[in-house]
Amino acid sequence: MDSSGSVKYLSTIEIPTVKIQCNGITYDESAGITTLLLSTPANGLKSSLFKDATVIDQLLYQINDANSIVRAKHITFAKTGSLYSTNLETNLLHYVDGYYIWAGVTRGYTTDYQSAKFTNDKSNAFVMRYLYDTTNAQRCIRD
Repeated sequence: MDSSGSVKYLSTIEIPTVKIQCNGITYDESAGITTLLLSTPANGLKSSLFKDATVIDQLLYQINDANSIVRAKHITFAKTGSLYSTNLETNLLHYVDGYYIWAGVTRGYTTDYQSAKFTNDKSNAFVMRYLYDTTNAQRCIRD
């Protein structure tokens, strides 16, 4: 949208019969880049590092004003044998000091360095702070 509230462009991302939910959006006016926080079980949008259509994962998509994907990142708390979905609500994405921040709930997580399965019958809250362009040695999640 422009400053008067008119729609600048409209894009759709869809895979037939699969739900893709937009949980947050930010716009960087100086760079002309929109960042979308998506959640979906769709394997067609996930990276080759981990795919399982029963797991709902998070995706960060950056799209420029020319409607081209600048970059995309698949973020999962799951690994083979530990199938943990992340559940997000809407209006969650914030951009602060170069980091993308959002929150959600999960019943557990598996990262390159640690894992946990929560034994209570409720999901547990998490807050994610994500910085693009980190090296593999710095990552604490499977992305």
